[in-house]
Amino acid sequence: MKQIFILLFIGMTLACTKQSGNVINLNAEEFHKTLASTPERSLLDIRTDGEIAQGMIPNAQQMEYGTPEFETEINKLDKNKPVFIYCAVGGRSASAVNLFASKGFKTVYNLEGGISAWQTNGLPVSR
Repeated sequence: MKQIFILLFIGMTLACTKQSGNVINLNAEEFHKTLASTPERSLLDIRTDGEIAQGMIPNAQQMEYGTPEFETEINKLDKNKPVFIYCAVGGRSASAVNLFASKGFKTVYNLEGGISAWQTNGLPVSR
């Protein structure tokens, strides 16, 4: 009985870290598959110009996190469309997805490990 309780606790803990409310954290493969199967969505690269020069996920729109225009740009997006967000290694996007959720976006996906994880998995980038 104790083993079952421990397994249930571990499973619930993992589930809670994977998804929180309308924020869903996905690894690179999951992010890629979900992105490909979601035609009506926004894909946001929140890195700097210098970082984007190294490549970005095809069809992503840049919205540099931390700039004065960032929140203004967020308000222009459709809150009912899923939003996919990534940065370099996942730190900025982890903060940004919570901002999107607090502004009423229905579904917000975060790429765990950022574009670094994306590229490590051999997924496509455009230059």
